[in-house]
Amino acid sequence: MKYFRVTFTGADPGKKEILTARLFGIGAEGIEEKDDRVEAWFGENVFPETELQVLSRELELSCRKELVPAINWNAAWEASYEPVVIAGRCYVRAPFHPSRSDMEIELVIEPRMSFGTAHHETTVLMAEAMLATGFTGKKVLDMGCGTGILAILAEKLGAPEVLAVDNDEWAVDNTADNLLKNNCSRITVKKGETDAVEGTFDSILANINRNVLVEQMPFFSRSLKPGGLLFLSGFYAEDAGTILATGGGNGFREVRRNMKNNWTFLLLEKQ
Repeated sequence: MKYFRVTFTGADPGKKEILTARLFGIGAEGIEEKDDRVEAWFGENVFPETELQVLSRELELSCRKELVPAINWNAAWEASYEPVVIAGRCYVRAPFHPSRSDMEIELVIEPRMSFGTAHHETTVLMAEAMLATGFTGKKVLDMGCGTGILAILAEKLGAPEVLAVDNDEWAVDNTADNLLKNNCSRITVKKGETDAVEGTFDSILANINRNVLVEQMPFFSRSLKPGGLLFLSGFYAEDAGTILATGGGNGFREVRRNMKNNWTFLLLEKQ
């Protein structure tokens, strides 16, 4: 089968995030973000012409399409997907990469269409903070788990009980697959929103986006034990003030922050 490659230009980082989510929602089989554009691939037999035109108008982006030969997606992906080393301690690889015995922690992650491959700055920021903190004896919630990479890392760092939650069925299935690949036995995966969560936790991981983080701050406060830690990323430096103000109103104080290419991480403590 041949494919249409659709190229959008003119998107700022915020629009790229919205665009990517919407493209997957209308059937994109692959998406690649580049500095000046976003490229999406659709099978020629299921090309959503009308939906793409609407999306282009709504986000005020230029859009062009071209028919390309059939693509061996696995081969193309494997050729461009490189393993990642985080903080010199954690090696994140796909199943087709060789293992490394010199690494303290090894995570095998097959991302499929879910977010969280350790190639994005926000995932690296979260993982670095987790490695610096440790989770021995801690009950952990991973809210918006994506591939499950952070939940898996929490178990590897000693968490005896982890709940991974996502509202996307694809992400839930992807997480379940990755749990098997990493021989995880202490992680429970659920599909849903905050209503899928019961009880309180020592730590909450939330790598989502500014709007969801702000909306869910009261939930985070209710779900964390006093002295519990809230790991947050998925937003830009200019959004940190809004998140901190909302957090302060819900009983949190800032412990630490970090940034990569304007993507920002915050560690908050429940008072």
